[in-house]
Amino acid sequence: MTAHTPPPVLFTSLSHPGMFYPTAGIVGELARRGVEGLWFGSTDDRKAEIEALSRRSEVRFVSLGPYLPQLQPGRWSDDVLHALNARSRLRAFAALMDRDVFGKANSDVPEVREANFYQRALDALDHVQPGLVVIDTSNMWMFDAVDARNLPYVVNSPTVVSYMYPKPFSWTYPCSFSGLPHPMTLRQKLVNAAFSIGRFGVFLAPQRAKAAKDFARTRRELGIANATNNMAKRGDAAESIIGHSLFGVEFPFEWAPKNLHMIGTVLPAPSEDWPTSEIAAWLDAHPSVLYFSLGTMSRPSREQIAALVDAAGRLAGRHHVLWSLPESQRHLLPDGLPANVRIERWVPQAEVLAHPHVRAFLSHGGNGAHQGLHFGKPLLLLTHLWEVRDNAVRFVGGGSALQVDDPWDVDPAEVADKLHRLVTEPRFGERARYWQERYHEAGGASAAAEIVLRHRDALTGAAR
Repeated sequence: MTAHTPPPVLFTSLSHPGMFYPTAGIVGELARRGVEGLWFGSTDDRKAEIEALSRRSEVRFVSLGPYLPQLQPGRWSDDVLHALNARSRLRAFAALMDRDVFGKANSDVPEVREANFYQRALDALDHVQPGLVVIDTSNMWMFDAVDARNLPYVVNSPTVVSYMYPKPFSWTYPCSFSGLPHPMTLRQKLVNAAFSIGRFGVFLAPQRAKAAKDFARTRRELGIANATNNMAKRGDAAESIIGHSLFGVEFPFEWAPKNLHMIGTVLPAPSEDWPTSEIAAWLDAHPSVLYFSLGTMSRPSREQIAALVDAAGRLAGRHHVLWSLPESQRHLLPDGLPANVRIERWVPQAEVLAHPHVRAFLSHGGNGAHQGLHFGKPLLLLTHLWEVRDNAVRFVGGGSALQVDDPWDVDPAEVADKLHRLVTEPRFGERARYWQERYHEAGGASAAAEIVLRHRDALTGAAR
């Protein structure tokens, strides 16, 4: 590195698809521009995908440790996911804390202790010597490491950005994981207040209180300054926070920090084979197509899948359905699919959503739903966790979406009716196109790349 060459930029993300791919989209944008000094740290299972991001410039991989399936939500057991999807907000929140917070962070978990992710993060920083680090919000150990090495960083937040700045209690703003809208009715405010108070009770339970105390103690013994992993402190110390949404979809909050930049959504690189693909030709041949995809983590039941097949069949003669359903779930399909339904184990989602014949998108409400709005598609949201219910009420509040009333007991008639309404009632298409314009204006991966380069250059004095 010469005096005129900027130091490397290190991007870091854990393996979970909902965090990894938004980060990869930004790295890919910089590689296509030919930006030098790009590094991407993740767990070892992502090495090949990261190196494949190289285009005009190389993207180099640095290991943040082994892949541990128990840390990946998509690999959790059916029993764990059932607990996380409880009808009770409070029981679901307690299950999330037990699994994702205390389970992941507890130093008594042998695999986590052996992996030593904090030391791996320190080693990665010492190896790469970055001038700037970009960290996704789930990567606690990298936040700890940049604090220890006193390095500047940018926070990348593909999840609901207000989660970083939770209020212990707010009468008017929905509590995280409540699935409540904004603004709220009086009854909803009372539910929100009760849930906020109940969350304190979750942490007061003796076993969880001990786990929280042990967690902070262990981290202090390691010399970690932010022993409780307070994300608001992480955000306040960041050069910028990149939020993968827009206000108006995300509920505005008056305590939003000035270093927060909402960029819309980050899309993957276009598929070179798409224009001549058989699926593209099928979409060309059918003037009204509804796209179904429930994401990488969703694990629908046999009954839910049967209800969606029933709903799709009710739309025959009016709409065709393209359904992206993983191979691992195809055994749940009932015998005899309706003639208007096509099922694929995987499709290039951005290209499908961009097709003019795709009229609406049935989604679980995760990052893919933002892609739907980027392409102006109204949304029907079939949620599977309270976290994505928080997303769903935001999309509904933006006027471009409807939500399935009871995700635990899906009514085929309701699904068919709401999908048809999304296509035929002008207000949904108008709002979806409104958000399409806003998402394009926000800039997505291009805007995120500019934020990263601006901070890199300002911090190092380098000129582009």
